[in-house]
Amino acid sequence: MIDEETISSVRHKLINKEFYEKTKAFVVSSLELLISFLHKGEDVPYTIVYKTKIKGNLWSLDIVDEPLYFTFVDRHRKEIESLPECAACVDVMHSDITISKHLDCLVGTKSRCSPRTAWEYLRYFLTKQLPERFDAKTFDRMYYDLEKFFYNDSVKLQVFSPIYNFSGDFDEIDFGDGLRIRRITTSELEQLSDEVRLTSQVPSTDIPSLKYVIELRCKTRKLIGETPAVKVPSPNVQARETFSKVITALRLFKQGTVGFNVIKAISMIDVPNLVGVPFTDCVYKRFRGLPYTLTEAEPVEFRSFWDTFGKIYLRKPTPLSVAIRRFNYAYERDEIEDKLVDYMIAFEAMLTNRKEKSKGRLIARRVAKLIETDASILKKIRSELWTAYQLRNDIVHEGAPNFARLKGRSFERFVEIVEEYLRRTLKEFLVKSISGVDKRAIVASLDSGQ
Repeated sequence: MIDEETISSVRHKLINKEFYEKTKAFVVSSLELLISFLHKGEDVPYTIVYKTKIKGNLWSLDIVDEPLYFTFVDRHRKEIESLPECAACVDVMHSDITISKHLDCLVGTKSRCSPRTAWEYLRYFLTKQLPERFDAKTFDRMYYDLEKFFYNDSVKLQVFSPIYNFSGDFDEIDFGDGLRIRRITTSELEQLSDEVRLTSQVPSTDIPSLKYVIELRCKTRKLIGETPAVKVPSPNVQARETFSKVITALRLFKQGTVGFNVIKAISMIDVPNLVGVPFTDCVYKRFRGLPYTLTEAEPVEFRSFWDTFGKIYLRKPTPLSVAIRRFNYAYERDEIEDKLVDYMIAFEAMLTNRKEKSKGRLIARRVAKLIETDASILKKIRSELWTAYQLRNDIVHEGAPNFARLKGRSFERFVEIVEEYLRRTLKEFLVKSISGVDKRAIVASLDSGQ
């Protein structure tokens, strides 16, 4: 709850004191009018909704009567607008140069723009307080948010995405600049469950297994008198790029099938209709495989790894970015054969060039030397990667791997071993790239002293 001292501090931050006083008077008188209609026996219309409730490990679906206060307020719009307090408040809004820009035009963000009038802004105060009488704490909080909206060129958003197949024993990993991995809250799980029932984008059975989210707190430009088609970066597009990089870092850090699907944006100020649909840019993917868990000291170690990985710009077409892209593609493949092909393409991008022949043997030798120093293990790595390249050729040229090359070993387990060699190679290549060593120099150093 907001105490009186907090309310007082909010009032001291007021930009337009007259607007504050006129709006307060409007809300007080309008609520009294609306409540008088309720006392006369008028009913608020309602709709039946299904709400998810979570208590501990128990999930239930409750049927709830949800009051339609917007409908009730709109029903009495004429009576409200005839109040002198309403006219005075609207006059102040039109007389303020900054506020008036937000009236009788499209207002919003890239995610959503809608026509706004003084009525749209003012009635929101009423719908948030009904059926109770005026509450000063609620009013001050809402008014302060409205001023932040009117007098700023941007809107603060909380954008987050649940991480699939992921668990841990930590509360959060803070990467700075508003980016973090944190536990998902019970209310977020309930809301996600309710929202996915209304869309076919995500199976509802996914929701109970979600434990953590990637979150980015950012700003998006406020649009006035423009449509969302203007060239303004979408916060969801920006978040998707950032979240993808976090997921890539997790995959490079250790083995485990981890990923994300939906992105949800929430305005951090209580002003209506600032964001669009609950889920955006969603192409649903399944992430099946070894569960991914960060335990004990691993969150601290991963945070340190991010300090290195976060410096890499992956959108530029470099050998490392191409290899990482192929590494990520493999996580979305249903067939193991396709995973192996992606892994070998990643090795080629980092450690060979078009003019070289016998690429399989070059990859085997160069990778072994890059990631290992023990002579006996070097020999094993060379042998396994040469076998992997031969299997790759079988798949690409013959349509299926020759399992006789595995000498009785499990193909799935063998591809997991190749994945780990690629993970280690990517990490070594990453460190050298950040140090300013390019592909040509890395290969040359590996070929020296053959």
